[in-house]
Amino acid sequence: MKIALIGTPQSGKTTTFLAVAGPQSPHLLADQKPHLAMIDFVDARLKKMADAEHSKKVTSIQFGLLDSPVLSATPDKGLNFTQVRDADAFTHVLRAYDDYEDPLKVFQEMESDFLLKDLEVIDTAVKKVKGELEKGRKEREKELPVLVKCQETLHREKSLRTLSFTPEEAKQVRAYGFLSQKPLLVIVNISEGKVGQKSGPVGEYLTKSGFAWVSLSAKTEKELFELKEEERAEFMASLGIEKSARDEFIRLAFEAMGLISFFTVGEEAKAWSVEKGKSALEAAGKIHSDIARGFIRAEVYSYHDFETHSSIQALKEKGRFRLEGKEYIVQDGDVLNIKFSV
Repeated sequence: MKIALIGTPQSGKTTTFLAVAGPQSPHLLADQKPHLAMIDFVDARLKKMADAEHSKKVTSIQFGLLDSPVLSATPDKGLNFTQVRDADAFTHVLRAYDDYEDPLKVFQEMESDFLLKDLEVIDTAVKKVKGELEKGRKEREKELPVLVKCQETLHREKSLRTLSFTPEEAKQVRAYGFLSQKPLLVIVNISEGKVGQKSGPVGEYLTKSGFAWVSLSAKTEKELFELKEEERAEFMASLGIEKSARDEFIRLAFEAMGLISFFTVGEEAKAWSVEKGKSALEAAGKIHSDIARGFIRAEVYSYHDFETHSSIQALKEKGRFRLEGKEYIVQDGDVLNIKFSV
């Protein structure tokens, strides 16, 4: 799971990277190489359960955060997205800490670049598949309708995020790495003096258009992350900040990718991610393929019930401990103990 930060020069992209990833080598601020950091998605629910059940080890979900170089451009071909195309999602950092550029215009231009690059890919792909079908390669027959659906959507200047795909269709288009299909989170990078204030037209547009976004001062968040815990609390209080926007960004990034968390608790308390709407069998496969292959049943309880009753024994006594089959749809905050035999 990898999220790429993208943005114009001086948007605060690298400062945002340092605010989320923590202090890195000073050369990050100067070179033009991509840098990847592994970020822990710290879930307070996991720690509470680990403490209550005396788990010896706690393992959080991790995701990769890529600080890509500024996207280069050529007059005839536009922006070059080669270094970020394999990312699972994008976070677009918008410069809103001064009046140098219009963040709304920059955002809309980037969306247009996504569409143009996807059109280049899809037009070539449709032409190639049609040619192969004419030569008798019938195995690609099912691929053409979904490619044409994507092509028509892009020609209407709509992103591929607006489309719904069946599991088979999703598998067919995944290999193309369409930019406008990737989940998108937006960071409106404001000045320190505007923390807690409204983000103006760009915020209104993003909300109206249904984009996941957060307003933060990358500079302030970076400074917060570098402080000791007690100093951090004092600094936040002086700025009137109740919670770090860094944590909100991580939560929204997870949400934008359509993921939920489930837990396994024992000697090790561990958080796992799975796409919303997936079954207990598919969740088992996230843990280990052998567990999915030999799936018998899942013992399930929710974090909400755990928080209410404080122990697994109390959950059993109150009838909140359930047995579910492989078709059960996993919910965010579920704790699974999967019984299997191989």
